[in-house]
Amino acid sequence: AILIFYNMGLFAIITMTPLYLRANHDFGWLATAIAMALMMLLGAFAQPWMGKISDRVGRRPLVITGNAIASGAAFVAWLSASFVLTLVALGVAITALVAIRAVLQAAAVDHAGKREGTSLGLTFAAMDGFAASAAVLAGLAGEHDLANAFLLASGFSLVAVFLAVALP
Repeated sequence: AILIFYNMGLFAIITMTPLYLRANHDFGWLATAIAMALMMLLGAFAQPWMGKISDRVGRRPLVITGNAIASGAAFVAWLSASFVLTLVALGVAITALVAIRAVLQAAAVDHAGKREGTSLGLTFAAMDGFAASAAVLAGLAGEHDLANAFLLASGFSLVAVFLAVALP
């Protein structure tokens, strides 16, 4: 369930950020692509470091921290009237979520036993299946104001935090 809500938060924010930048701030296609690439790349570059840290301190602290940071940043993006603050908050949210992806993959492998391939296949099928619905829900939430999708993403990440804290 943690993996599903994590991925729902990620998909909600990733699918709506380009639309938001285009519709609300007149970003061109290239500027939108560059902004998204930078946000994603920062998280991707952090993945090996996050994986190494999670090998030392455990998966749960990073899952909680990454989702909490993303939830707070997405909330700030929803709340902010400042373009710069919104862009930075979106960058922080996406970077945090992408950065902990390897940690979540490692957590899935930790619980896989001798069936790593099957377990990962089922895990990612569930994550991406539910995430597809998150993209639709984010579109519905953003129907009148695209920033509302960021509030939804914040909520999904917050649920992942609560689950990570509450579940054994």
